[in-house]
Amino acid sequence: MPREIAARPSPGQKGDGAIEGTFIYKHGDCYYLFASIGYCCRGPLSTYRMVYGRSRSVTGPYVDADGLPMLEGGGTLLLKGDNNWYGVGGIPFITLMGSIISSSMDTMPA
Repeated sequence: MPREIAARPSPGQKGDGAIEGTFIYKHGDCYYLFASIGYCCRGPLSTYRMVYGRSRSVTGPYVDADGLPMLEGGGTLLLKGDNNWYGVGGIPFITLMGSIISSSMDTMPA
């Protein structure tokens, strides 16, 4: 049976509560839920970023570093864009060496 384990509040326009690219990664005794949130592909107005939460159970509840459940809009910031990289997010890959590889938009001229 499907189970909701993360959500975003949607106080403004349609899409404000977007959450996508979720995946679960087990490390030690904990499960980590990673997600991309915000707006992608809007150049300097992009708010796309990656967050995560932790749980002892694969079905949750997943909470951020402050204890806020991801079902209530929580999520510890993992990656966000800057002046050189807009819209950091997408489905990341965690390598065996512990590196995180994700997608973003390069703002530098070609």
